Amino acid sequence: MQRVPFCGACCKPYALQGSGRPVGQRIPKLLDCSHTFCQGCVTKFSGNSPRVLNCPTCKEETVLSGGKENVKNLPANLYILGILIDNVRANIQKNIAIGELLDFEFEKSYSKNTGPSEGQGSKFNTDDPKGVASEGSRDGDIGRVCDECSENPAVSQCKKCDAIFCESCFDSVHLSSRTLRTHEPLPLALTHIAGAGSQTCITHEGRELEFYDRTDEKLICSLCIVSPAYQGHNIIPAHELTNGITEKIQQQLPNIKKVHAQLQKSKSKLSLLFPAMKTDFSTTVQHVREHFQDLHTSLQAREIKLIKAVKDAYCSKTFPGELAEEINQQTGEVMMLIKQANIALSAPSVMMNMGETLLSKMADFEDIPCILPKSLLHDLVAISYPEEFQEALNSYGTIVSEAATLKLSKISEQPS
Repeated sequence: MQRVPFCGACCKPYALQGSGRPVGQRIPKLLDCSHTFCQGCVTKFSGNSPRVLNCPTCKEETVLSGGKENVKNLPANLYILGILIDNVRANIQKNIAIGELLDFEFEKSYSKNTGPSEGQGSKFNTDDPKGVASEGSRDGDIGRVCDECSENPAVSQCKKCDAIFCESCFDSVHLSSRTLRTHEPLPLALTHIAGAGSQTCITHEGRELEFYDRTDEKLICSLCIVSPAYQGHNIIPAHELTNGITEKIQQQLPNIKKVHAQLQKSKSKLSLLFPAMKTDFSTTVQHVREHFQDLHTSLQAREIKLIKAVKDAYCSKTFPGELAEEINQQTGEVMMLIKQANIALSAPSVMMNMGETLLSKMADFEDIPCILPKSLLHDLVAISYPEEFQEALNSYGTIVSEAATLKLSKISEQPS
């Protein structure tokens, strides 16, 4: 359903009666100069001149055959009447479109690719090496229940107890004991990381692996050092093995967090782009309609084709559905990388197993494109018309889209 056109003189909308007949003073009358006004205003324009009236827009004369009383004999603007009749038909059939954007593929793409914002439905903190028990789990963990209550879904595993808990049971079990209070939760999603689940000594249960036996080439605990089996072995603190890689990871971790923050900002900007595009789309379509209203009924068929072209331009080119999917994918990968780095920094065994791999991944992600441009809507669609439109009627109007310029840029590409 199109917006109801209005008289340029009195600014009142043209109208039809319920039966589809034009309302006398609101009938759109076409002057010789091709400008249109309601019949009531045209009667006022004629003034004291019985046979001629001047257009208030261009001052061109229109001859009134039969005198002032025959203003009603001026031709009606059939194009505007067609819009009014079509709107009446749509209302009667209760087939009014909610909006021309409802069937846009980019709206479907937006709903698919835009998930909850950071902090909504997730308690993960990129600065917390422990993660949190409620962060969630991989598909393989779905259905595992808490070892304590045997009812609620398990969300974490105790690093010392090796039991899995729901969020409430972990707190109730561990906060009630001074000894257990020092235990830390590990999200189930992270228990699949190589080495993340075995950070305690097999011989002395519950003891952390804080030393490295160069002789046997393995991690041991502080009690192993004093046992006869390790006397005379070359034993050093475990952190001495990972000092180099730990320092590099600590240096690069802030840069990866910056990438994660920029991805989140770009995701927020992308969510604001969609409503603005709906407004921009409506404005563009209205401009097309007003122009074709001036060109009258001979351009009506082309108008339908051009509005479809505008819609197609927004559907296939303007809205960055693939970009939203890319941001979601990269955000997930960066978040997992940050979690793995935090765990590695707090667990020597993980650092030994994954340190070099993590450092390599960080180098890959440190300067990926992650910033959405500040200017999101600048001449996305422009309409141009040839001067000799009658000769080019079959191809009149061109959609100019610049949507291809909307992409992520790297942090290093930003002006200092």
